[in-house]
Amino acid sequence: MMNKDTNQNRYGLDNDLVEFVRDGLAANPDLLPTLSPQSNRLFKLIHRSAGNGLTVPEAARAMGKTPNAASRQFSELKKAGYIARHGSRQTPAGRTAGVYRVTMAGVMLVDSFITQANT
Repeated sequence: MMNKDTNQNRYGLDNDLVEFVRDGLAANPDLLPTLSPQSNRLFKLIHRSAGNGLTVPEAARAMGKTPNAASRQFSELKKAGYIARHGSRQTPAGRTAGVYRVTMAGVMLVDSFITQANT
């Protein structure tokens, strides 16, 4: 939902900037890198986690993979700019793990897929 007092969307992003990026992606669809099916799945998991984000061990458990295998998908998404580290938290094993959340570029990726699906 858009905040009526500001020019921000439900993600807290400036609507003018969102429109600028959306227009740029529409004009240049090759700017979006192709993700592997595993990275697409991981991206969806992180996106659905909302503000909580996911750690590598949490994602590995959810995907039925080893942490090393999940880490490769995290690397692909980080390199594409779709996720970024936002703090850390304790794992059940008592270790500290980085928490990853969707970036603005990731939000734009989701938005572009929704826009394409609705056209």
